Amino acid sequence: MQRRVFIGGIASGGIGFFAGCLSADRDGGEVRGEYTIDPATTEFDYDCQEAELFEDTFSLSGKLTSRVVGHSSVEWHIDMDADRRLDVSIYSTEPRSRTNGRFPAIEIVDPDGEVVLEGRDSSNLYDIATETEGRYVVRALSRNLTKGGDRWRVEVSWYQSADCE
Repeated sequence: MQRRVFIGGIASGGIGFFAGCLSADRDGGEVRGEYTIDPATTEFDYDCQEAELFEDTFSLSGKLTSRVVGHSSVEWHIDMDADRRLDVSIYSTEPRSRTNGRFPAIEIVDPDGEVVLEGRDSSNLYDIATETEGRYVVRALSRNLTKGGDRWRVEVSWYQSADCE
């Protein structure tokens, strides 16, 4: 009888753990950095000049881990003014044959917590015009079909006007 109770407890705990992992949302990825865009300290020589904000190299777990625990993700927090343009570029640091052109998915979340850009295609260039002032989150998420351990480089820059492209 005690053996059944013990095995039942282990099974219930395991099911609870995996259910929690499978239902986990994409919030709360590893925060890789916090940045503030400050036009007062950035010198622009001409209108619509691009200003680099940061560059970072990261890796995400692959398809098996993604299926068991949901998407792995990393994110960067950026404090921005309204009416600016934020550009995000992502590149593989691996040989092209290894990644098969499958870039991580990209999300950009506005200060209200709304996803304003959901890059699920195989593109590697994204941009948004910021509508409100506050903290924006750039998030890279693993895809179910990506290999684990691939290294990626993200470059984030901005323009002083939302009208620039």
